[in-house]
Amino acid sequence: INSDSRGLNRKYDNGFIYWSPETGAHAIIDGPIFEEWKALGSEDGDLGYPTTDLMLTSDGLGRFCSFQGGIIFWKKNLGAKSITVLTS
Repeated sequence: INSDSRGLNRKYDNGFIYWSPETGAHAIIDGPIFEEWKALGSEDGDLGYPTTDLMLTSDGLGRFCSFQGGIIFWKKNLGAKSITVLTS
């Protein structure tokens, strides 16, 4: 059980699968996106749980993962960058 007492995660060789009742199960691969998410508080931070698996950008040169509160993008020349969606 995760620290929020709502979700679960399981470690595998190349990353984790995180699950919550609201988002279902999604894979997060070890690497820059996962490290950025951890630095921002992972499921306890503003981004919350992942809502997609790790995906390719439309140009095929980057990766991204969507979360309850935003997105983390990664591109080789830029590194991992988060965008938080503000709600009122």
